[in-house]
Amino acid sequence: MKLQYLYTVGAFILSTTVAAKSVFPSSRFTVDIEHLEQEDSDLFRRASKDTTAQNQQSEPMFRIQKDAFRDTSLDLQSPDGEQPQTGPTLLRSALVLNADISVFASYLRDDEQLSYRLNDDKGYTLILAPCNDALSQLSAKPWEFPVPIVDTMTELEKDTIARKNIDSFISSHLSRTKIEAGSLIDNGDQISEVSVPLVNGDVVKVWSHSNIVYVKDSAGTTLQVSKIQKASNGEIWILPECLKNQPV
Repeated sequence: MKLQYLYTVGAFILSTTVAAKSVFPSSRFTVDIEHLEQEDSDLFRRASKDTTAQNQQSEPMFRIQKDAFRDTSLDLQSPDGEQPQTGPTLLRSALVLNADISVFASYLRDDEQLSYRLNDDKGYTLILAPCNDALSQLSAKPWEFPVPIVDTMTELEKDTIARKNIDSFISSHLSRTKIEAGSLIDNGDQISEVSVPLVNGDVVKVWSHSNIVYVKDSAGTTLQVSKIQKASNGEIWILPECLKNQPV
């Protein structure tokens, strides 16, 4: 009798669990915060290793909003089976070649439409890429600000906020304005600043002096560009720090 009772209870629990799963399917858009934190740690750990691994792409952290960087003049779409273009180096390939910005590059690659743009020679993009050390010194990960993620939120709320946060971070480091480091005029002691609008609406000032390119963000902080990577559809300027309004 006791064995039969246990069997009956077990069958009831199993059937209830199956029914619950069919009624409440898990969302494929849910953000697993613990998993993101682990991936973030893995990215920084890989970035600090020997740069002989620089041609290996790290897994994307999570998908961000697709429409944030859409250039309507190009009406960019990402067709099924899209492959890297051949010929001169494009930005998407150039990102992989720079191991010191692998963390920031992982954010860019995970946006499908932005990734397509970086592989399209018809659209120019200037990437102001903070190096891995700059990101590691932030008190919060880019997906954790400006809107904080708290435990009382639902998983869907966490996912939505995380995607908006990472979108905000990326858009503050990209510009569609065609500005090339080689075109900046060095007038010696007289600085000739050029205003460059960013995707998020901010404007940075850039100039060249003694063969060094500088970027001044809207908060007034001046950064020296540590390295410039040219591509046929844009340039990557590697920065020692993140641009304005980042946690310190």
